[in-house]
Amino acid sequence: MNKSIAEIKKEYSELYQYLAPSYASIGLAKDLWGVWERDGVAPPDLDSIVSNTLSFEDGFFQDIVQVASKVYGQKLHIDYCPFILDDYKMCACTASDGYLVIIDETFFKMLFSMTNILMFEVNNLIEEDEEELFSDLIRNIINEFVEATPFKPFNRHSDKELSQLYERSYEISEFGVFLFQSFKIFILAHEISHHILQHTQGLTERHFSQSNNYVSIVIDKRSYESEFEADLLAYEIFRATMNTVDGSLKYAACIYRFEFAPLYLFDIFDKIDRYREEKDNRKIQYISHPSPNDRKKNLLNRFKISDTSILYDNLKCALDSYVR
Repeated sequence: MNKSIAEIKKEYSELYQYLAPSYASIGLAKDLWGVWERDGVAPPDLDSIVSNTLSFEDGFFQDIVQVASKVYGQKLHIDYCPFILDDYKMCACTASDGYLVIIDETFFKMLFSMTNILMFEVNNLIEEDEEELFSDLIRNIINEFVEATPFKPFNRHSDKELSQLYERSYEISEFGVFLFQSFKIFILAHEISHHILQHTQGLTERHFSQSNNYVSIVIDKRSYESEFEADLLAYEIFRATMNTVDGSLKYAACIYRFEFAPLYLFDIFDKIDRYREEKDNRKIQYISHPSPNDRKKNLLNRFKISDTSILYDNLKCALDSYVR
């Protein structure tokens, strides 16, 4: 591909509106901070929050690139583009002046919501008579995500229920946020690893259509086996990020060490796949990517990752209970 990163991002932005925090999502945060208004303090400026959120997302991504550069031993020129894809697999493309990771924001929104519900469950902040409600909520979130397309975005109808849940304990909500960020570090590190390992095998296209609208984007093509290799390097970058305690990471510093996070991420991937099989009434054929269970085994065969912690066991039980 002869286009630069800037040219590719401009082309994508012409296809779809660049993703940024919506005023609805900022409104949710504003509700959580309602105490400011009750105390007579002026509510936050929405435009300022949107700008700060975009700065945080960029800083978070560049922190991961910084760690990956140290692991690789060479400075990497990598940028990112938030987008809405047709499934939860991240993708990227090699530009003339670097590498562009295309981030599926729809998947991250779904993963964030699921993570927090499950974290509240394992900390006994969801009553027994509420479990069916939140189980249905998770399935609705997954279903809405599965059906999301660039022309039918993820609507987050569950915002009200989730905001009420977060109000029960901001400490547990923060705990859930850091687990989600651990997932995000590994996912981004995986895409960066493809670039480091030079996995590009030419180009392929992803197509999107609805009614009379039809567009496509060009991305890097990779082999089935390369996904295992990228996972292994991604875990090294993930582990290096967790072990960076010198203050050099402003946005992606790991306050909690969730070493099992990539394993649990594959547990979640597997649940989503089983849900899709049930919904479509057909088995998923793993052609371009290995199955989540095989990817999990691949990590366990290479690294000594504790998969017997009480928190991980409880989170797996919660996942099994809520996504049946």
